[in-house]
Amino acid sequence: MGYTSPALPSMKEDAHFSITEDDESWIGSVMPASALIGSLLAGPLLDTFGRRRTFMFLAIPFMI
Repeated sequence: MGYTSPALPSMKEDAHFSITEDDESWIGSVMPASALIGSLLAGPLLDTFGRRRTFMFLAIPFMI
């Protein structure tokens, strides 16, 4: 799922990362925004395809 905002202090200390304040705002907001979009899509998918098929379909992006 990537980094979330609590990981920002450790990322700033790591020499391998070079992040700006703009990058920090993206890192902190991508996961909550994705959760919002995913929750809005989950209901219709569950109603249309059922729980089992929906979870099997959604396992593919998680594995990638």
